[in-house]
Amino acid sequence: MGDDAEQLKLALGYELARVGFKVVDFQQQAESTLSGIITTRVEGGRPVKRVTVFLTDRTGKKLWNQDIGSTSSSTRDDNEGIRQRAQDIAKVLKQDSSPPPKKTVKR
Repeated sequence: MGDDAEQLKLALGYELARVGFKVVDFQQQAESTLSGIITTRVEGGRPVKRVTVFLTDRTGKKLWNQDIGSTSSSTRDDNEGIRQRAQDIAKVLKQDSSPPPKKTVKR
C-alpha cells in the first residue's frame, strides 16, 4: 500500500466514524467494504488528488461507487489533498445512504 493509500485509509476511517458510520478493524467484521483507486497529478506545481471509491457487500456485489475529486489542495501540503478527499467521500456516502426526506402532505 502506498503512502497516499495509507493516509487515505486512516483519514477515511476517522471521517466515516465522524459522520456516523461504524468502522471495524477487520474486513470479516464488515457488512460492506470500501475500496478504491487514488491518482495524483501535478497541475501548476500543486498536487491534484482524485479518488474513485467502490462500496461492495460481503458477496462482492457493488452497492455504490463515486468519483471524488480533481480539486487541487488549497495548500502545498500533499496530505491536505488526501484529508479533503476523505472528507468528501464520507460526506457523499452519508448523503447517498440517507433516506430521502419525507414529503409533507397538506390536507
